[in-house]
Amino acid sequence: MRCLITGVEGFAGYHLGHQLLSRGDEVTGFHFPLTPPPAGYLPGLVTRSVDVNDALQTRNAMWEAAPDIIFHLAAVANVKVSWENKRQALETNFLGAFSVLEAAATMPGRRPRVLLVGSSEEYGPVPPDRQPIGETCELDPRNPYGVSKVAQEHLGRYYFHSTSLPVHLVRSFNHIGPRQAPTFVASSFAYQIAQIEAGRLENTMSVGNLETRRDFTDVRDTVRAYVSVVERGAPGEVYNVCSGRPVLIAEILDRLVSLAHCEVRVKIDPERYRPVDMPVFCGDATKIRQQCGWAPQIDIARTLADLLDYWRAQLGVKTS
Repeated sequence: MRCLITGVEGFAGYHLGHQLLSRGDEVTGFHFPLTPPPAGYLPGLVTRSVDVNDALQTRNAMWEAAPDIIFHLAAVANVKVSWENKRQALETNFLGAFSVLEAAATMPGRRPRVLLVGSSEEYGPVPPDRQPIGETCELDPRNPYGVSKVAQEHLGRYYFHSTSLPVHLVRSFNHIGPRQAPTFVASSFAYQIAQIEAGRLENTMSVGNLETRRDFTDVRDTVRAYVSVVERGAPGEVYNVCSGRPVLIAEILDRLVSLAHCEVRVKIDPERYRPVDMPVFCGDATKIRQQCGWAPQIDIARTLADLLDYWRAQLGVKTS
């Protein structure tokens, strides 16, 4: 199968590329011109420097790649960054999707399947008594990132209905694992512990609110879900990608601290608190389990151990 991944240099892009290459697919990856993958990034991957906001550049590169499946992962994927640069988030996440969909819909001689990756941020605040959150829950985004993903989803449905392009839609909840940026909570914890082990940080780490519960899925399970939706899901339908099990942030911290090779102290930092933080946020994975046969396979204990080992390797921490 000939596959194309936009945003291949990103967190999920790497793991999706690895999975597809491992099963023998031909994979082309588009990366943002300013963030090329390092040498040896994914052996066998064909990379192209493409700004998806440039419709003509995207069309020419996509038509040359001639994929059977397009996984559109390129996005401004950080809520904080979307607040700092609303225009960039809206342009990249909406107009970037437009470039990809228009190029796919007009591709000569091919009708590729397209996966658009949305977010649980589309739901906005949902009261605990209405959780776990199913796909029919009202969308009420409260940040530019969530708004851009709702707009992307409506655009995808428009192309599905108006051009019969097989557009598949997912809303991903929190995914964690090796290679995740330390701006996200679990990776921040692991990164700080690895810094302490490496002697680059005093033995005290800073954390924010530990009393919230979030729905975490290993990124390797998440990208497996993306493949399952494209291969077995219904075009035009939306699927939550989540574990369906909320986990206390304090438990994530405790598990990681228990894996540390030295003493680690924890300091609560009020600056790390969000202005508004829902006590629990959990998705309903029934639809993707029943219709696509997908379920998470990687236990959170392994995910956290692998995440900490990733940061140890990045910082040159000896583990034996």
